[in-house]
Amino acid sequence: SNLRNVVMQTGRVNPEPYRRMHPEWRIIDYSTEFYKLIAGAEVVITHFGSTVLEALVYGKPTVVVPNPEWTRAATIEDSKYFVKKVNAVLVSTLKLENILMGIEEAKKKDLPVLPDGAKNLADLIMRLY
Repeated sequence: SNLRNVVMQTGRVNPEPYRRMHPEWRIIDYSTEFYKLIAGAEVVITHFGSTVLEALVYGKPTVVVPNPEWTRAATIEDSKYFVKKVNAVLVSTLKLENILMGIEEAKKKDLPVLPDGAKNLADLIMRLY
């Protein structure tokens, strides 16, 4: 594939086997500064969850790939609704060519502009006093 500068976070899964498969990728298990990786990304590929919103905050095109093995996670229908709201791309069949097409599609989308939630909340609190 033509993927460059790939960072993959594995979570609780040992990253070593993946590092051996792709030594050119930066593969980590966890980072307390994951937001910096998102901020520096060209595109974010993730499962359904808060990373989608973090990517949106940084203005990053996003591809959502649900994990069919996670039976207690969001359903495909939930994912469809969510990606529509944040103008992300849903790749429901896990194949490399689908992910690559999803990346290209995500790069072409206009990202929604989010209001400044922190300022809005501060203004609301100040109005109470």
